[in-house]
Amino acid sequence: MEQLLEHGYTITLDNDPSVHSTIAIATGMESMWFSTFEQLEAKNNLHPVGLFLDVKMSLESSLNGSLIPKLKDVWPLSPIILTSFENSSEQLTEAMALGADDFIAKPFNNADLANRFKIRKAALEKRAARETVIIGDMTIDTLQRSVVTGKGQKYLSPTEIKLLSELAKAKGGVVSREILKTRCWPGGDVTDNALNRKLYEIRRRIKPLSAKIDIRTVYGVGFVMEEK
Repeated sequence: MEQLLEHGYTITLDNDPSVHSTIAIATGMESMWFSTFEQLEAKNNLHPVGLFLDVKMSLESSLNGSLIPKLKDVWPLSPIILTSFENSSEQLTEAMALGADDFIAKPFNNADLANRFKIRKAALEKRAARETVIIGDMTIDTLQRSVVTGKGQKYLSPTEIKLLSELAKAKGGVVSREILKTRCWPGGDVTDNALNRKLYEIRRRIKPLSAKIDIRTVYGVGFVMEEK
């Protein structure tokens, strides 16, 4: 695994074990193979640089076709490339509409696969460069869901990174509880206790990374992120 993390790796979801080997050759990096969504779902602590999903499996493996949005939420910087023997179908159209980044037909043309993967990855990285917030010695990457300082890097949950970025973007201003609830739990019903717990967890996670950043409670109003 250390070697995979050092050089980057992709994830392949396909019931054909030979597919991930072909993808590994074309991209020049390892590909971790999963034959079911359930196997992949249990590995959300991974950080792949790309995902190759069989179109049919991507729609059938998850209730109401929600697999692709789930994966985009977990790995926003990893392009999702659909694979199928058919280059025109209702399933492909549906999967692309759910947020996939590209499609490539089987059997693969290795040069085409490598080029399209490179282009999609570069596009997401360019977008990510516009999705960072810097406060003090801390860089918050909302797409990668990471917090980076000179002391290291930590990955946060989608809700945690939203909360942290909202506070950072206020540039020392107080952000009310209601604004945080609306922006970080869209359409959801969240209690003050749930918000407090999330912010407690965020403080705990970022404390080892920076002694300069503090999230302070302004009682009766909301919260403020400050540089000490």
